[in-house]
Amino acid sequence: MELPSITRPILKPAFLFLALGVLPLLYRDAAGNDPVSISGPVQNPICGCCGNAILKDYMRIPGLEEYFCLECFSSRPHCFFCGQPFRERGQPSKMDRPVCPLCAKTAVRNIQDARNHYQWIKRRVEKLLGNPFPDSITMKLAENLGREAGIPLSGETRELGAFVKQGSEHTLLILANMPECLFIETVAHELTHVWQDLFCVRGQDIQIREGFAQWVADRILAHTDCSREIKILRNREDIYGTGYRRLKKIEEEKGLAYLLQYVRTNLGDKS
Repeated sequence: MELPSITRPILKPAFLFLALGVLPLLYRDAAGNDPVSISGPVQNPICGCCGNAILKDYMRIPGLEEYFCLECFSSRPHCFFCGQPFRERGQPSKMDRPVCPLCAKTAVRNIQDARNHYQWIKRRVEKLLGNPFPDSITMKLAENLGREAGIPLSGETRELGAFVKQGSEHTLLILANMPECLFIETVAHELTHVWQDLFCVRGQDIQIREGFAQWVADRILAHTDCSREIKILRNREDIYGTGYRRLKKIEEEKGLAYLLQYVRTNLGDKS
């Protein structure tokens, strides 16, 4: 099945890993935009919210072109998914999950659409990595990831999905009503964690583990029209961005087969 045409919401996800002792193994995803405050001006950029020229400092999300003045960025509610301030004033700022119109437009709202997308993503990941996934993997939409996973969430990040392993069973918990591009990225990332659990050496450092999941998500997004998500993924400045670029460089210099063997067997720098 080919995916329908995709409009492009914005995301800067931050993927977290959590091992819970005797509890089921959990990989937890969280979206958390990290805007950068920059001293300007840069040819007097225009604020994406109020439309006024920005004469001093501004805010940007790495990988995206939009600029925001400090007043708009600090005073307006932010979309739960893309993290950008609402363009229109008067939007509710105290909702549990405020969503901008752009992200709401492409939301994956029902389980059948989610399953169709999941099957498409899974086939792409299997083809890329060279291993079929077992039938024991299930995918569920969750309104509340903390409750579904059985753990309290910190509230400091915006969780998008979780991979839970219990015995030989793997469950992907994916936040309901995510924008289509974000859904694709999150599922590809979590399926990569399943592949790592099945085929990779134990105890890898977070840069290899999360960087490779980002690399796979990037390759799957390349089959879609999600150019803005790709820009954000490639320009992240945290461990996931550095991990992605490290593994991307290995692929470019030594090829796909070498990269897959490297990820299967290398522990990385755990210091």
